[in-house]
Amino acid sequence: MKIFAGFLLGTLALSGCTDRVNYNVRSSSVRTYEASGSGFQLGVKNGEQIFSTFSVLTGVPMTNTQVRDAYNNLRSQLPSGNDAAAFSPSNQIAIGKLAVEFCDRLIEDSTLRAAILTTVDFSQNPSVVFQNDQRTLLIVQQLKSRFWGNGLDRIPARTDSDQTLLALTNDLKAGVTNNTTNTRAIIKGVCTAVLAASPVTLL
Repeated sequence: MKIFAGFLLGTLALSGCTDRVNYNVRSSSVRTYEASGSGFQLGVKNGEQIFSTFSVLTGVPMTNTQVRDAYNNLRSQLPSGNDAAAFSPSNQIAIGKLAVEFCDRLIEDSTLRAAILTTVDFSQNPSVVFQNDQRTLLIVQQLKSRFWGNGLDRIPARTDSDQTLLALTNDLKAGVTNNTTNTRAIIKGVCTAVLAASPVTLL
């Protein structure tokens, strides 16, 4: 499926960008992990922590049937602990799949999406919503601001992450029918790439 493949590639690209993280989504206390010469000294959130974090960031409650069922189905594939050395590609794929469900519920809820994507008119077709790079990047930056926050000592370089997500958006909109269903679908794809990226999933 083009939408899933596209945003998963974007997520994997973004997840490889972080050298140093200084982030805690739910607390003012901060845990800092430095990159060492032989690798990153990082922690990764376990499945339950990722589930809770996704709920806090999107506003979609953990009791929502769609996201709860997805979490239960994916639980065995999500990280079981906080050891980054044990993190596997299958863990990232499961995180991406869980993010799909949260972004679907977020974008289909007019109240939740309006709180994050304040400039998007969802009654417009992709040709208008993504009319040029400036408009597309504004959507990207609103998602990054909400999901990655400002409490990061170092996140994927702004230019790099913007260009990755811009390319993803252009790929997702290429050749699709110009209707509002695809406006939502494209934004769900970008949402998933940002939500499932390392600034959210690392401790």
